[in-house]
Amino acid sequence: MTPKSDIIGWIASGRLRHDRMTSVGPEHVVHAGDTIVLTARKTSAGTWDGSLYTADEWITEVYVRAGDGWRCALSQKTPARSDA
Repeated sequence: MTPKSDIIGWIASGRLRHDRMTSVGPEHVVHAGDTIVLTARKTSAGTWDGSLYTADEWITEVYVRAGDGWRCALSQKTPARSDA
């Protein structure tokens, strides 16, 4: 688990940079009351500590209604299997 504050700090400092984030295929969205669950396969590329990286992941995010908008309550990533 990585705290949100760590991720924001890494991006602000330049330690983590995202250059590309792309959905692979359709996103699956379930809306239930004040909650939305989104699942998608995504690829990304950027740098971590100055080294290039690429990632192919399944992402699940849970959003909850917050006032007039939506707030991400959970974001989970799992490496996609290349043999799947």
